Amino acid sequence: MGKNFVSFENEEVLIKKIGDKFKALGGAYVPRGSIAFANLPTVFTKAMRGYAWNITDDFTTDARFIEGAGKKYFAGENVIVVDNSTTAYNEVTPTGTENPKDEGWYERSGSAEPYTYTATTDETVDTGKTYYEEVVTEAYALDVIGNFINVDGLEEEIKAVKDMITDEFSAEKDYAKGDIVIHDNKLYQLNNDYEAYSEVTPTGTENPSDEGWYEFDGTDYTLSTDTTVDSTKTYYTLNEWDDSIATQTTVAELIQNAEPDSLTTEQLNSLLAILD
Repeated sequence: MGKNFVSFENEEVLIKKIGDKFKALGGAYVPRGSIAFANLPTVFTKAMRGYAWNITDDFTTDARFIEGAGKKYFAGENVIVVDNSTTAYNEVTPTGTENPKDEGWYERSGSAEPYTYTATTDETVDTGKTYYEEVVTEAYALDVIGNFINVDGLEEEIKAVKDMITDEFSAEKDYAKGDIVIHDNKLYQLNNDYEAYSEVTPTGTENPSDEGWYEFDGTDYTLSTDTTVDSTKTYYTLNEWDDSIATQTTVAELIQNAEPDSLTTEQLNSLLAILD
């Protein structure tokens, strides 16, 4: 159906897809509130990956930052704990009795750096090969980010957007400015209040029935059966969809607008891809 429409029949599935996608991007952050620079932790662990703080004062980066020390930032910046671990592949010297696959060894391909290391499938040592073991040195550092998104908070945003959508546009219903409607499998936001029926001013020569005019009994609008204008009655015409009454939008844009500056360009593009 395209990027402008999404079914909310099971928003929990959609929420999980979005959350998983952002986590895979490393873009799922865990807001830890506002804090003075001096009160940031001095040591970071694996469990703290994704922790994000809003810094309340001007600061200068130090050795804890992935970009190094000495860069100045103003109050209001956000910092996040990122995985700065390094991976090395060291050549091993087999005795000949090992099972390379069980040992978790790797084989190297490529004639020059950067080489590609692939887990071996050998179950016995091949003397014609060189094997490598993966050595990961864990390290975690701070990174400065412009904006961050709270994946858990997306659930409320998605549900809020769902509540905004009034389903398929009906010319027979009134809408308020800002209402979200579905039309032709696309999402639109009403530019102004929309009234389904408008009063007409007869010249007196019309045939109300042929004109498709309506009468209102105080509760419902019904098609008039009058063949000549009755001067004691008020007639109405049913308005129809017009592209000028609404602006096309997307679920991603609605979520973005619901929580301004919560999505980076990469995250927004990923969200669009999920909702395609």
